[in-house]
Amino acid sequence: MVDQAEIHKKALSRNRADRRDAVHQFHNNFADLPGTHQARQDLIRLTSDKDHYVRRKAVDVIGTAFPHVPDKDAAWQDLHRLTLNKNWDVRVAANYSLGKASVLKAIEAEGEEDFRRELENALKFFENLNSARFRGYGWCKSLGVHRNQHLVMALDYHAFQFTPLCTTRMRGIAADEVNTQLSTAIDSYRP
Repeated sequence: MVDQAEIHKKALSRNRADRRDAVHQFHNNFADLPGTHQARQDLIRLTSDKDHYVRRKAVDVIGTAFPHVPDKDAAWQDLHRLTLNKNWDVRVAANYSLGKASVLKAIEAEGEEDFRRELENALKFFENLNSARFRGYGWCKSLGVHRNQHLVMALDYHAFQFTPLCTTRMRGIAADEVNTQLSTAIDSYRP
């Protein structure tokens, strides 16, 4: 049984290792937590942590946990707010998480129009990862090649993870079209 009170305590700790452990515990156990509202609040607080790893991982967990969050509208709004965060790593992780959530929404969509719209939204969020808005904050000069390579690897993994799900869900959309769109988005991040 997951001890949510202990995770909450670690999320509030002054000790960086405790906060890092808390985000890992949230990542590994979010679906099994009895109080997802409290967990989401802890994660939102951790997105402002002084440790960049904790900030980024907290946003990543919000995106990863999206399928398990009862109030998806609130989680969606949280992620949108985080795209305006002062920290570039939080903005990048929020856009990536919104892209993942949009792919999930596309898979769960009832109609073809909704499916296409959500898949296009996902591509827009992934494209935002490399936009001038992020380059303008200076990370491109110091981390550009490393960060772009990381994004390519993450998007490659993400595309191959979700393309089979999208393909089985497609009703009339050619699998090649989805693969082409995802490949184009991925290629735009290559250094």
